[in-house]
Amino acid sequence: MGGRRGLRRGAAARFVVVDGATEAFDALRWVAQLVTSFLDAGPEITAADLAGWFESMQRRWTTDAPDRFGSVIEEYKFRTEGSFATFVGGEVVGLDGPRPRWAAAALGDAVLFHVRAGRLLTHFPALSVDDFGLVPDGVDTRPAALPGMLRGLAFGGGELAAGDELFVATDAMAHWLLRRAATDQTALWTVLSGLHHHAAFAELVVDQRAAGAMRDDDVTLLRIRIAAAPRRGWWSACDGHADGGGLHPGGAEPRTGVPAARAAGRRVRHAPAAGHPDPGVGHLGHRVQGDGRGAGPGAALPHPARRRDPPALHRAQRALRRARAHR
Repeated sequence: MGGRRGLRRGAAARFVVVDGATEAFDALRWVAQLVTSFLDAGPEITAADLAGWFESMQRRWTTDAPDRFGSVIEEYKFRTEGSFATFVGGEVVGLDGPRPRWAAAALGDAVLFHVRAGRLLTHFPALSVDDFGLVPDGVDTRPAALPGMLRGLAFGGGELAAGDELFVATDAMAHWLLRRAATDQTALWTVLSGLHHHAAFAELVVDQRAAGAMRDDDVTLLRIRIAAAPRRGWWSACDGHADGGGLHPGGAEPRTGVPAARAAGRRVRHAPAAGHPDPGVGHLGHRVQGDGRGAGPGAALPHPARRRDPPALHRAQRALRRARAHR
C-alpha cells in the first residue's frame, strides 16, 4: 500500500480486525474507537504498549459516554457491563527492504492466516476448530477486566516473501477457513486469492451458509497481498470484504507513503501489480454496506473498485464456481 512517492526506510502498513459482541452495549462505538485509534496513532506491538493503549481506550470510553441514555436499562448496561470486542491488530514492517515481516497481537477468536504458494504456513492465534463457540477473550471497556486481557494477549509474527498473502478473519469465517484448509487448502486459498469483487464474496458466504458449512454470523475477511515492485521496494496491497453486521468501513492505513487525510477519507491507493509502469497509480477505496444484524464492523480496506467492474466481477464469479466445484 503506498502513494506516488517511494516508501521510506522502515516503512510499515497497519491492519486491524475488530469484532464487536452483538449483545454488548453500543458495540459499534467501541469498535469504531478501537479501529480508529489503532490505525491513527496506535500502540507498538508490545505487551507494555498495548497495556497502556487498552487503559487509554477504557478511559476514553467513559469520557465519551452519552449525555443521556435511552432508558434506565441502557444506563445500567453501560455502567456495569460495558462493551466488548475480539481483536487482531498488527503491522507489516520492512516494506522497503529485502525481508518484510508481519507482527500482530490478538485477543479472542479472530484469526490471521499466513499463506504462501497456496499453502498455509501458520495461523495466529493457534486455535483449533474446537476452540470456537466458547466465550472468547477480547478487549473490554471495564477497567477490572484489564489484568485478564493482558494474560490472554497473544503475539505472533513471521517473515514475508513476494506473493505471500495474509488473511484476517472474524470467528465464523476463521472457523470455516480452518475446516476447509484441513481438506483441500490449495483450492481454498486459490479461490480466496481470486476474489476481486465484494459481491462474489457475499455470494460465497451465502452459499456456504446454505450448505451448512459456515455459521450464520457476521463475517469479515481482510486480505493483504505482498508484491515486489521493481526499483521501488515492497508494496502491501490490502483489501477486504464484509457481510452483515451493518457498515464495515475500510481501516488499513500505512504509516508512510499515504497522507493521513487521504487515508482517513478512504482515498487510499491500492498497490499495482509488479511491473506496472507507474507504481504509484491505483484505484480508490469505497465502503461496503452489510445487510445483516449485529454490531461491530471488522476493519478492512474494501476492495478498490469504486463501481461494479464487469471484468472483475466475472473473474470473481469464476472463482466462486471453482469454490462450489470443490465443496
